[in-house]
Amino acid sequence: MAFRSLFQQSTRTLMRHSNYCLISIMFANLCLALQAGSPGLLTGIVVGSSLLYLPLSLLNLWWQWQQHKARTDELNAQFRARLAATKQKPLGNPHCIYSARSLHIRCAVRPYGPCEDCLDFEPRS
Repeated sequence: MAFRSLFQQSTRTLMRHSNYCLISIMFANLCLALQAGSPGLLTGIVVGSSLLYLPLSLLNLWWQWQQHKARTDELNAQFRARLAATKQKPLGNPHCIYSARSLHIRCAVRPYGPCEDCLDFEPRS
């Protein structure tokens, strides 16, 4: 668990630095477009920042995908649990006409009693 939180913390730090790289790329490109500053230095800044930004942006994309996958898996697990809870077999004998076909009571005649020795059993037609 400690490794996971350390990984999350370091990933957040990398994403913040990724944004700084993007800002420096945009600023250097703006300086190149306005012809402000040394072209060799600005080109170096753009290339260096781009080389830093690419792996960081890929890591950011992977991290967002992992977060999305974890949320989706959690929602699917909750949905499957709710679905399994609704697919329980109803109480009572389903072949009797008095069967309530409910998860809470058995039938109208003997709601809480066993169906095996019921004298009011009538087969469903």
